[in-house]
Amino acid sequence: MSDVMDYIHLQNLYGRYCFALDYGTTADLLDCFTPDGVFSLSDRGDFVGHEQIAALIDASAEGRNRHQIMNLVIDSIANGEAKCRAYFLLLRTRDAAVMSYGHYQDTAVKCPDGVWRWSLKRVIFDWRDEAYARRSESQTVERLLGQG
Repeated sequence: MSDVMDYIHLQNLYGRYCFALDYGTTADLLDCFTPDGVFSLSDRGDFVGHEQIAALIDASAEGRNRHQIMNLVIDSIANGEAKCRAYFLLLRTRDAAVMSYGHYQDTAVKCPDGVWRWSLKRVIFDWRDEAYARRSESQTVERLLGQG
């Protein structure tokens, strides 16, 4: 059985992620991922490792909005790895309109420093408004990293 502190630290990981995206620096966000972690966005592709994740975060820095996470479920914790899922809403800052919503399917690992970080964060969009969808098209793996 996992220590209750693992559950608390995993929940904190989701909070750190939201605040890093909404108010923080790229370094704050990268600290939520292992160095070889995968940030997989259903509308943009897989960003692998800190360098690629940083390219995405830096490209989207202009339009910071508010990330809301709810119904976090930690499905399992075993051998230093956790499987988690949650719903999310992305709200536009100026008027709190919903820009997108969907769900996460994540794998986190407990790192040698005792901090939980994602080895895989899968963002699955169930809906995006038109403006957000257009913005996302300019931030695909291929466009940001010259791949494909």
